[in-house]
Amino acid sequence: KVALPSAAPLDQSKMAPFKVLRNNYIEISDQLLSKDPNETLFR
Repeated sequence: KVALPSAAPLDQSKMAPFKVLRNNYIEISDQLLSKDPNETLFR
């Protein structure tokens, strides 16, 4: 029971970088989708 409270902040700190990466991926994918698909594919 002692390990559970101390494990929760560790899980949040480990998940924080993944949330940042997911947000960056969404921004990049939105930028790619906003461009002309043919222009990005054939260059």
